[in-house]
Amino acid sequence: ITSLVIIPIIIAPSFNTSVPQFIFAGSIFFLSYMGTNGILNTSQNYFFALIKPQERLNLGILYFLTMGIAGVIGSIAGGAILEYLENVFYKSPVNAFRFFFVIILVLFILSSILILRLKDIGAYSIRDAFAIIFSPRDLRAIRLLNRLEKTKTIPEEMNVIQALATSGSIVTKKELIQKLHSPSFFIRAEALNALNNIPMDSAIETLLISEVKNHKFTTAYIAAEIIGRKKLKSGEKVLLQAINSTDYFLVGKAMVALARLKSIKGFTHILRIVEQSDNPRVIIHGAYAFQIYKNKTAIPTLLKKMERKTSPYVRDEIILAIAGILNIQEWFYTRYTLFLERAQEGTAMLIDDLEMHNKKFPVNNELGQVIRNITRDYNLFRDLSSKLLKTTSINLHENAENSNNSIVRSFEAALNNEKILKLDRFRFLIAALLVYFSIK
Repeated sequence: ITSLVIIPIIIAPSFNTSVPQFIFAGSIFFLSYMGTNGILNTSQNYFFALIKPQERLNLGILYFLTMGIAGVIGSIAGGAILEYLENVFYKSPVNAFRFFFVIILVLFILSSILILRLKDIGAYSIRDAFAIIFSPRDLRAIRLLNRLEKTKTIPEEMNVIQALATSGSIVTKKELIQKLHSPSFFIRAEALNALNNIPMDSAIETLLISEVKNHKFTTAYIAAEIIGRKKLKSGEKVLLQAINSTDYFLVGKAMVALARLKSIKGFTHILRIVEQSDNPRVIIHGAYAFQIYKNKTAIPTLLKKMERKTSPYVRDEIILAIAGILNIQEWFYTRYTLFLERAQEGTAMLIDDLEMHNKKFPVNNELGQVIRNITRDYNLFRDLSSKLLKTTSINLHENAENSNNSIVRSFEAALNNEKILKLDRFRFLIAALLVYFSIK
């Protein structure tokens, strides 16, 4: 702006009346001061971004001394040059001023070239800067950042960071990263959760990987979850290391994150960990990871975990994961929830599903007996279910025959395991599978 405004000064026409002269001079004055203030503001922002906070006092003195000395030299040199030009153009003082401003314009252009070569220190593009100015979300984030600087207690700081998390504004990134060095675990955790809501870049990715690697038992599990949700492939290596940690929170989140990254190595390791673990949290997250992978080879491992004595909610997660692997969870979940609340109504819902398709499937009489014996005769349930499993097509969009055979063998082995067979949850799963793949 400061450079462009010199051009109309150089070519300034003569005015016969005062009104256009006033408008012209006023416009030049306005734009000139706009440019000058812009130069001062941006130079100060660049200066503060360039130095460390602890250096601001000493280098701030140097900064203003430099401005003052440059101002004195500019005033003296400008006056001397203008006086010399007036002597050269003594018959035309207007031309002396025109030439004087041409010299200034050339100097401004040269200085602009030098400015463009300065190192870019986290700058926003002009488009992004205007987007921030006219964005209520970003303006709210800036207001919250000002509040954050004034907070004095942990609860106040947590409240402001939580509010920043809902803004999703990129302008909060620098301050949120700084909060990861807070001595308070709760502040660090809130800052990480807030980073989950802003666009990812290489700096945040590096930071999340470092959190997983160096902050076990504290915030590592939060960072692992974010890596998974954002599908950051750069975090796969550190997640593969994390699943062998003694931090069970981290292990669980790392397994799910690897599943979201579709990590082939991750699947093999997760299978081994779930097979060996007795920790409910690890088993639950492992089951959920298998559900994301949708790999049928995990079904035998999940069924085997049901054999061990464990809490009902762990078995629920395993059953839901199996349903998810078989792509029927959405249909299955409603019926399973109803069965757990009121067993008779849950089984009645499966009967209703059958009756709607009764004419198409002659095996429905046997299937009806399977459903009715979910809570009655375990042995009859096993015999009928094993028979029907062999004639029901269960596949995962792979080779239908091979897929069906491997899944059937897994369920048959579970049906012949007395510890698993006696679980009404498992029997409902088998009956629901038979119904679903018969009517679909």
